[in-house]
Amino acid sequence: MLNLNNPTRWRFMSNMVTARGNCSSCYFEDHIYVTGGWNSGRLSSCEWFSVHHNMWIKIESMINARDEHGTVVCDGWSFSV
Repeated sequence: MLNLNNPTRWRFMSNMVTARGNCSSCYFEDHIYVTGGWNSGRLSSCEWFSVHHNMWIKIESMINARDEHGTVVCDGWSFSV
């Protein structure tokens, strides 16, 4: 993590529950949400990161596995397409 208000030093953050590449992410109410991705196959699993507690939590998986997709928040809903 890098504090953009004082970008002098990168800080370590905790590891995700599931390692993944080609995933998508969005930010909503002090949490970073990561959806899908690739780890020996497409993933449907999702996680959120608490920026205040430096902690990843597994959340409900998507119905369909996705990688190389986009994620956006609208009216409190996360859309991964």
